[in-house]
Amino acid sequence: MVVSSCPPKGFLLQSDIMSASEFLTVFGIAIGLSMDAFAVAVTQGACLDIRTPRYPLAIGITFGFFQAAMPLIGWIAGMSF
Repeated sequence: MVVSSCPPKGFLLQSDIMSASEFLTVFGIAIGLSMDAFAVAVTQGACLDIRTPRYPLAIGITFGFFQAAMPLIGWIAGMSF
């Protein structure tokens, strides 16, 4: 009989659950990033004299995409090491 030291698939270990301090750290970083992106988007919108909704929508989607993609890329890169 072979005994495996690995937990069954889908089984969460206690170390896999984020602690409250880790959550607050990640949440604080997320708030800081979102405030930064919001400030840049508002400044960009205030500097333009374009009244059509197409360009501001494109700016918002672009900022939103990169603000979502960069943490995911960092997480994937961190998981690979």
